[in-house]
Amino acid sequence: MASNLGKKSVLQICGIDTGGIETLVINLIHGLKDRYDFEMYTNTPKNSENKIKLEQMSVKINYYDDVLKSKTGYVFSLIRHLYNNRYDIIHSHNLFSSGVNMFAGWLTRIPIRIAHAHNSHAEVEYTLWRRIYEFLMRLMMRIFATDMIAASDEAAKFVFGKKSMNNRKTRIIPNGINLDEFNKEKYNPYVILEELELNPSDVHFVTVARFSHEKNHFFLIDTFLEVSRIINNAHLTLVGDGELKAEIAEYVNQKGLKKKVTFTGNRGDVPSILSAMDYFLLPSRGEGYGAVFVEAQAMGLYCFASDAVPRCVDMGNISFISLENPPCQWASKIAQTHYNNKKKVIKPELLQSFSIKSAERKIAEIYSMEFKFINIFTRFLSKFKIQTYNIGIIQSSCQDILDNLSEMKIVWLKHRFKDRFFADPFLLWQDDINYHILAEEFIFWEGKGKITLLTADKKSFSLKEKQTIIEEPYHLSYPFCEEGGKTVLVESCAAGKSFEYHLSEDRRTVLKKELVANVGLIDQTKLKKDGIEWLFATDASSPLSKLNLFYRYTPAQCFIPIESNPIKNDIRTARPAGRFFSYDNKLIRPVQDSENRYGYCIRLMEVLNLDMRGIAEREIACIKSENNPPFNETFHTFNVYENFVIVDGSRDFIRFPMKIIYRLLLLLKQIRIKQ
Repeated sequence: MASNLGKKSVLQICGIDTGGIETLVINLIHGLKDRYDFEMYTNTPKNSENKIKLEQMSVKINYYDDVLKSKTGYVFSLIRHLYNNRYDIIHSHNLFSSGVNMFAGWLTRIPIRIAHAHNSHAEVEYTLWRRIYEFLMRLMMRIFATDMIAASDEAAKFVFGKKSMNNRKTRIIPNGINLDEFNKEKYNPYVILEELELNPSDVHFVTVARFSHEKNHFFLIDTFLEVSRIINNAHLTLVGDGELKAEIAEYVNQKGLKKKVTFTGNRGDVPSILSAMDYFLLPSRGEGYGAVFVEAQAMGLYCFASDAVPRCVDMGNISFISLENPPCQWASKIAQTHYNNKKKVIKPELLQSFSIKSAERKIAEIYSMEFKFINIFTRFLSKFKIQTYNIGIIQSSCQDILDNLSEMKIVWLKHRFKDRFFADPFLLWQDDINYHILAEEFIFWEGKGKITLLTADKKSFSLKEKQTIIEEPYHLSYPFCEEGGKTVLVESCAAGKSFEYHLSEDRRTVLKKELVANVGLIDQTKLKKDGIEWLFATDASSPLSKLNLFYRYTPAQCFIPIESNPIKNDIRTARPAGRFFSYDNKLIRPVQDSENRYGYCIRLMEVLNLDMRGIAEREIACIKSENNPPFNETFHTFNVYENFVIVDGSRDFIRFPMKIIYRLLLLLKQIRIKQ
């Protein structure tokens, strides 16, 4: 296929029937068709419902159903097709067979080869041959793909392997939805209720899913049976089709639920159906992402999901229930939620973070990259790279920095240590000669951070003295403190709890340690406002993208989470990056943007409103450290003080053979602890 008018040509390898993956691909094509030429390579029957949509967008569909009986035939057929058409990009949405697709793309010299993971499990018998097959496919994807996209962390680990989370090829891009389509205001619920002959006064539950073993419909019917005994006017609508539909229909009859369950088959008006429903119920055995839960919440439904569904779909109106619980316990939880009316209003900014536009933008960035290739020597060198952080200071006021971002000058801390790094700096106090800074000290061969007091000369910004202040058996970092203060709130997520440390008069020793939250928080940042002490943090479930808000009225209290958590789900503006500060009579919250890589840049957010419902804010500046080598590859702490700013940054160093030595020492240390 030759590119049209200079546009890159993209071959999508996936089905074109109804389903979550197919919906994502069609939405993606619709949003990018003006910038790229798309073709499909599929084995879906030629009478697929999505065939018309694709043809209306001038997408050529290439079928390979004639070679399905032979895997070898499929491989040679794909290679021949790629060789004859010459695409710029191959984007495979298959499960493990994406490994073969990536190899075929590499063999035919396609510059950009994307393996896309959508599933977190497979309903197959795990024989020895199956395990060998999955191992080989994972290996081929890691070797021959230029990019690996996953809908969730769970999908990435399952399809690409656990080590893929540390692979720079891997990007987590949630499956966005079309918010224009999933907008409750557009639909009249009474029209669909009348069409489906449903009673408007009933409590309506709905499930949108293929009738397959993975979706767990038998358990669903058992659960709804228990629900109907508690909520007498409950009704269930099942949308979809599949190989188990007839068996499920018979099971419904056996349970005496024929009048309480409606089967609609496949529908092209799912948003309209959702607009007429009250609750979404799906106890699936596994989801790579679970976009249907996002769609349901966007339409105002409260969802009940199994604990096998990734938590990244949580918009505030969802309960995760263990599949180990029997149907009666599911029903009890559902009834409790119904009678307590726990449904929340989803904030528009949170809803926007789940938009297909966000996914389109991120995938388009990958599509737009120039020619990629596997540099074996570079990959070999990466085995000896160590990511090293350092602390820096900007001897300018925030006003001067924002007025001349291109002229921003960072002076990096001068020290002699090569076996450790310093990060997460907070000014504890200063005198006429020195800065006294609390920071994380991470010694590579120890494998965990501790909190250290650094004394740095004001003129040269060189390290004069260091003293360990706080050390625990687990990793510590981000020692939040105010200048001149005697309390330090330390990130201790590895402990599963959060603690505040009270320092002595000279601020060099710990007097006592207090529990402040019964959950491990990340980059916890305090703010006192309107008589309330607020705490902003992410947590281990989504450390980069989901912001949670806590509060307390007195220092003696533990922090309490607000009901509408998470208050933000955005990898660009969620995670804190330092203390709040005032600028131009505005309250500013520094945040980390980790969209391109962890700690890519700093964004400054003006706080417009803060209350028990959450926070409203807008961006006023984006600050990068790229012009300040050598620690300019990341930039993720920005603490503003009078006439200066303390920051940190990182870069990768080739330190042969130190990385291997550090790992060996760490391994020996772990073995010694176990003994």
